[in-house]
Amino acid sequence: MSHHVIITKVWAVDKEEAEGIVAGEMEDSIQERLFDYFDHADPIEEKDLQSYGVKTFKEFDIKQFEDRRIQIRDRTAQIKDGLKTLLAPYFLTKDEAALCITTEDGEFKKCVEKTLKRKHDVKPPNTFDEMADVISKVVTAIAKKDTGSSMLMFYMEQIKKLQYCIDDPQPYNTLQCTENYYAEIPCDNKRGLKAFYFACDRHY
Repeated sequence: MSHHVIITKVWAVDKEEAEGIVAGEMEDSIQERLFDYFDHADPIEEKDLQSYGVKTFKEFDIKQFEDRRIQIRDRTAQIKDGLKTLLAPYFLTKDEAALCITTEDGEFKKCVEKTLKRKHDVKPPNTFDEMADVISKVVTAIAKKDTGSSMLMFYMEQIKKLQYCIDDPQPYNTLQCTENYYAEIPCDNKRGLKAFYFACDRHY
């Protein structure tokens, strides 16, 4: 069983009301069955901000949004690594393989070694149509999950979910993505209300 701690921003009149709102949202998120149960919510106060590497709540908000983009960037890098292995049989020449022999990527290293042992060098596609054909085959293999131990489809799904959190930050997106660690509970009228922050712990 794993913990999923998510920072939640709630607008309310006072701390007591905010605790009620966040507890309700967390319980509702459990009903989607992605998580097993909601454990607790710890309030985040100004004195706690230093432990998050910021001094103000404004910086705190910016950091949470930036963390999403970092997650997308990291997943994109993982997709690139996976694609290198799938594209190697079509594009990796002996000359380029020789330059990659020191790679630390185990799967890609196998492709490099296999390329260097070939009798004949690969002839990379050199027309737009040929490249489109290769890429179509690779994308189809990913969609069919016919790529061995590849996690490419998973990474793409996580990027899609994170992008939903950015484009449409509603609870059904922000609270249901295990890659997301920040959610602002929507509030139509914030007049007279104050922002409260909680670190909410769920299990899945």
